[in-house]
Amino acid sequence: MGADLRKIRPHLRITQNMKKIFAFSAFLSLCAAHLPAADVSADFAGGNAVIAASAGGKISIAPDSSGCSRGGNYWNFRVRKASGKLLEISVSGKNAVDACGAFVSEDSGKNWTPLGARSVRRCGDSAKFAYRVSEDAAEVRFASVIPYLHSDFKRFAQSRGIAIRHFCKTERGRENVFVELGNEDSAVTAILTCRHHACESAASFVLEGFLSAAKYAKNIRVAAFPLVDLDGVEEGEQGKFRKPRDHNQDYYGTSRYAATATLKRILEKLNADGKKTVVLDLHSPLFSEMSNLATRANGIYFVFGKNGKKRNLAKDFSLKLAERCNKSGGLANNPELDVDFDPFLHDRRPITFAKWAERLENVMWSAAMEIPFAVPAGEMPSTPDQLRNFGKALLEELDAHVGIVREHSWE
Repeated sequence: MGADLRKIRPHLRITQNMKKIFAFSAFLSLCAAHLPAADVSADFAGGNAVIAASAGGKISIAPDSSGCSRGGNYWNFRVRKASGKLLEISVSGKNAVDACGAFVSEDSGKNWTPLGARSVRRCGDSAKFAYRVSEDAAEVRFASVIPYLHSDFKRFAQSRGIAIRHFCKTERGRENVFVELGNEDSAVTAILTCRHHACESAASFVLEGFLSAAKYAKNIRVAAFPLVDLDGVEEGEQGKFRKPRDHNQDYYGTSRYAATATLKRILEKLNADGKKTVVLDLHSPLFSEMSNLATRANGIYFVFGKNGKKRNLAKDFSLKLAERCNKSGGLANNPELDVDFDPFLHDRRPITFAKWAERLENVMWSAAMEIPFAVPAGEMPSTPDQLRNFGKALLEELDAHVGIVREHSWE
């Protein structure tokens, strides 16, 4: 009997130790549950997130793609009551965090810092990263890209002395805007549009650079429409793949949206009056941008039309722009990535703005341009200033390009 007890006692000690471990784990969980909870929200201008869970410094979110036919990449949320805390963020959704990581702001979105590619741990269709909040930060914001709202464009325009004009009222009652500048006597108008898809904010910084240099243009007059889907921008919506069709797909038949209908009337009037135009629609690609086009998500490229003469002019411009940018050492488009209009969408899908504009007789050429934050083989994304400098080069080359084309073939 004594021998049997000696065999049993070690097992009793192990069982008792395990009970202590379980009890201690339960105690830690109870303490974590009673820590002051961080306040996680996307209830602000440009905010977007489905808050799945928030406890003990661990936050799980997903992009909110409500009203869209497929998921999006855009998310933007804030955390309060987290000063000094280490936050562990989990973002679910395929490619919901870009190749160069997420962005963080501790001043309510005025300035943003990239966390970089090395900050991200990927597991299946989710990505995780951690961030230690500063002791004096009242709130911290995290976003998939640097957000850009109407207030940002207004601040930019005022700083450059650019007059903002109204061109339509949105479906939700906002006054949408545009600007005109450049050579008033020019026979050519460059029409630039941005944010047909609300979430594509990298393009907005390129537009800033373009407009900053437009007053020096000799051969073009510029009309720019910076926030086509203004409601979507302000309310933090994906915009892309909006059901039943998004703003960029709203150029066939009767347009659903006031901005697209007004743009059509403006270009049709210019065309009817015999005014020559160049049309450039600025976009940012999805982080994945279709499985067979994944490499394009990390490079600047053009999407051309199918009109042979007009497409050739646009392709020539792409080559010259890349040459200019590469000489300066800044961001550059990659002509090897250029494609014809929507090869993966086919003609049966709703017509896009650039494709619609190309059909107008007096449009010199029309194209879309895709501009990501991520850069090829880079650990950190492009900065707003780098994107602005690219926009400046875009204006300079377009002005030179129009001058050459006019001299050779437009007289």
